Amino acid sequence: MYRITLHVDPYQNLWGESYLYTGLALLAAAREIDLAVRPVRHQDPVLMITRLDVEHLDTGARRDIPIDLLDRADLIHTRVVADCDVYFKRSHDRAIIDRLDPDLGEKIRPFGLVFPCRSDDSTRRILGNHFGGYCRRFLFSPRAGVSRLRHDYRILREFLASPFVDSFLSAPNVRLEPKILFQTRVWTTEDTTDDFERVNLERVNLVRALRKEFGERFCGGIVPTPIAVEQFSDALTQNSCSRAAYVALAKRCLIGIYSRGLHHSTAFKMSEYLAASKCIVSEPLRHSIPTALEHHENLLNFTTPDQCIAHCAALLDDPDRASAMRETNWNYFHAHVHPAAGLRRILTSAFAPATRPHLSRAPGPVMLRYSEASGPDVTESRSFGVPQNENPRLATSN
Repeated sequence: MYRITLHVDPYQNLWGESYLYTGLALLAAAREIDLAVRPVRHQDPVLMITRLDVEHLDTGARRDIPIDLLDRADLIHTRVVADCDVYFKRSHDRAIIDRLDPDLGEKIRPFGLVFPCRSDDSTRRILGNHFGGYCRRFLFSPRAGVSRLRHDYRILREFLASPFVDSFLSAPNVRLEPKILFQTRVWTTEDTTDDFERVNLERVNLVRALRKEFGERFCGGIVPTPIAVEQFSDALTQNSCSRAAYVALAKRCLIGIYSRGLHHSTAFKMSEYLAASKCIVSEPLRHSIPTALEHHENLLNFTTPDQCIAHCAALLDDPDRASAMRETNWNYFHAHVHPAAGLRRILTSAFAPATRPHLSRAPGPVMLRYSEASGPDVTESRSFGVPQNENPRLATSN
């Protein structure tokens, strides 16, 4: 049993963080934790870091736990790491962490897979806390409160657009259409400091190849944003792009195609595919996760469109193999990715000795180290060739 105080910042992005709040709310409803939600106690250098104060009621031990859900593995907030007991990072790259002082590096552990979702209780708790934060902001600075109204509205609208956890679930005994799903978006320079043109072309070329090979058995395409309509009109999706419609579509198709997220982060669709017990054909994951997704068991890895096509054809032609993969992924989701399971694992790990997680391949990109005195220290990377200093508040899901 744990007593947990969740520190919430009303300025915080609630898109990926909704997974954290949902997991904690589900554990509280199951009486596995005693949960309190409080305003953030101090401003972290990046608003996508959530803080948990945790007390193990059986032993009296306490842990200060920051959770970093940023896309970028190269943003290591060393002041936060130094001040905490255990630091969980979604985009966890051992090659980068090994460059840190060992006393810092041993605190940083992989968080694992996430996806935007909510429950009745998490919705109630977060809306209540955010409404109180907005009221306090107006009382202390009406001008600042008014200036943030549009931002606040967007954050809450995105949060409320997140489906409930059960909406993602489809058990492996549910019959799926023998179709292939790959619906994704393209980016602009305003969205990211990643090489967006390369990311865009990789996704568009994959859509074109799958559509050409499989015809009506392919579902998806590029979300019709202005840049997509202008540059990639032949690759656009014909499906509804609402969040609810996409989740429903994902539960119909047998195979889900996964391509890398921005900065090689692990995108939300991987978790969503697992929740729907889909067969997965995937680019190799670059970042560490606590329990590896295994080639041939959970997914089939590809590095070229031709490999992707071949894997899809093999799964469509072998129902027994597809059924086995669906069963494996359903069990993996409930053991490791379901919000309650994910947060339960985090709490157990926080009170356990440090161990080296599953190691993924990765180059050495830019590292930004934060200090109280000098702010970010940018080191140029050989693999990228230029310094990259991304405004952390612009980080987005991918």
